[in-house]
Parts: sequence; C-alpha cells; structure tokens
Amino acid sequence: MSSTTFKRPRLSIVVPAFNEADCLPTLIDEVRRVCTGLGTDFEMIVVDDGSTDGTWNVITHLADTHGNLRGVRLARNFGHQQALLAGLQMARGDAVITMDADLQHPPDLIADMVGLWTDGAQIVSTKRSDSRRPGIFKKVTAHTFYRLFSALSGVHMDHGKADYRLLAREVVDIIVSLPETNLFLRGIVEWTGIPQQVVVYTPGERHAGRSKYSLRKMLGLALTGITSFSVVPLRLGLVIGMITTVLSLGYGIFAVVAALSGHVVKGWTSLVCLFSFLFGIQFLITGVLSEYLAQTFLEVKRRPRFIVDSSVQDVQRRSDTQSTGHRSPDADV
Repeated sequence: MSSTTFKRPRLSIVVPAFNEADCLPTLIDEVRRVCTGLGTDFEMIVVDDGSTDGTWNVITHLADTHGNLRGVRLARNFGHQQALLAGLQMARGDAVITMDADLQHPPDLIADMVGLWTDGAQIVSTKRSDSRRPGIFKKVTAHTFYRLFSALSGVHMDHGKADYRLLAREVVDIIVSLPETNLFLRGIVEWTGIPQQVVVYTPGERHAGRSKYSLRKMLGLALTGITSFSVVPLRLGLVIGMITTVLSLGYGIFAVVAALSGHVVKGWTSLVCLFSFLFGIQFLITGVLSEYLAQTFLEVKRRPRFIVDSSVQDVQRRSDTQSTGHRSPDADV
C-alpha cells in the first residue's frame, strides 16, 4: 500500500476577496511570478468572502490550471477580518503572508518580506508611505483612530500599518488559537509583543473595481478594535457618572441653602438644563455599556467565526468519487 508524505510549503499567501473577479487573475499571476523567482515552495489561499460577481468561478477556474492555488468560499459575507482568519487557519506554510486582492499591496514586496523572515524576523509588517496622500477626511479619521487606539488600549500601533504582513508559523499558531469571536488582527499582532521588522511601501493603484470598505465598515472595524482591547471607555463612563453625581449634589445643597435664605431661583431654565445634562450623561454611559454588552453577547454565543460553503479540494474530491464509484481513502478527513 503506497502512502503520500505531506510536504509543508515554505510559504503561504492568504488573499481575502469580496467581489474581486477582475483583479484576481492579474494578482495571482504577479504573486506566482514573484514566488517562483524566490525558488521556494508556496501555496496561495484565496478566500471568497461571499462574493456576488463571479469571484468563485474565477477562483475555481484558476485552481484548475495552478496546482498551488487553493480556493475557499465562505457561506456569506462575514467580513474582511474573518476572511483573513479563515485563510490563516487553512494556511500550511512555515510563513504566511496576508494581502489584499486589489493590487494596492505590491506583490514585489513579498521578496523583501521573505528575506527578512529568512534572517530571523517572526513578523514583517508593512507601513504605507504618505507619498500618495489619501483624502483629507480619510487621513484625519485614520490618524485619529490609530492615536486613540494606542492611547486607550496600551498597545502601540503605528499609523499606516496594513494587513499586508508576514507571520512566522509560531505567530500564526498563536493567533488562530485565540478563542475570541471578534478578532481585530492588526491589534492582535501588536498585542503579541513579538518584535517586528517594518517595510515601507507605496500603495499601487486599484487594478479594477471600487473599494469595498465603506465608511460604515471602517467605523465598525474601529469600534471593534477599541472595545475589544480597552476597558477605558467603560471606566470613563464611571468617572463621568461620579463627577456628575458630585456636581448634582453640590447643586442640590445650593438649592436648599437658597430656599432657606429666601432666594429661590424662579423659572424652569436651570431645571431643564440640569435634567438635560443628567439625561445626556446617562445616555452616554448607557451607550458605552451597551457596546460592551454587545461584545459580551457575541462572545458567549460561541458561534463559529466563519462557515465554509465549499472549497476547490472538496469539488475535486466529489468528482473523483463520482468517476471511480467509490470513496477516496481521505474522503472523511
């Protein structure tokens, strides 16, 4: 009986894709060109995050012609971070590189990242250069988020760092072992405390289509990042509540003294302002508590972070079973 020895690829490239059918063929060709030039064993894992534009058809077609391409389709659009995590869990390489599908992450940078990893770096992060300045709104909001995240969480994260990075196998194993449901991967990588090498790059132009990261998704990612790493907003609500209580008590004493001395303030203005202020503080605290309760709610349900609908390997296995009339030995693996 013959047996096949599993050979771990030296490098895995993980690419989450949502409606990127027009970008993937060029991206895969470019990544293959760079990795082939390195002379190393590699695999590509493209995670279709619930696309509706034919992305999965492109992946399956390319997988038929490229033996080192693996495709995975999630049952729906779970989001960029969950798609990245799905790819990390399925990656088999000694090192794993994550990158976007739109070619704004230049594939030629892979050679530099692998070189630093070969020299001993366990994490090689990339930092976007400001030579191509984004719009003023995006620049200000991004800069504000990174500063706020670093201040509140105690985990420093440089402005401009992207999800284009190399992680050694040891780091990948740490990340995928975490039980959290809502992982903010940029923060998790910094949280590990493992020393990093940083490569600065100039982002390329989007190859085709439009960015899928709307303002709503960016705000959601920012909120998840802050609330999953910091209890400062919760404690800030407590501090504000205590200060408000002291001020309210002081105002109450003042009102009693004014009444006893006969100097009663007439009118409803001060009363309305006071109640408005108190209600505002209460709603603020309730909002902060609600966000943390929402995070707790998501965690205690222990739902899977993603659900795989099908993969290229599954499709091939079913085809083999139908053609031979019996199940393959690894059909239940």
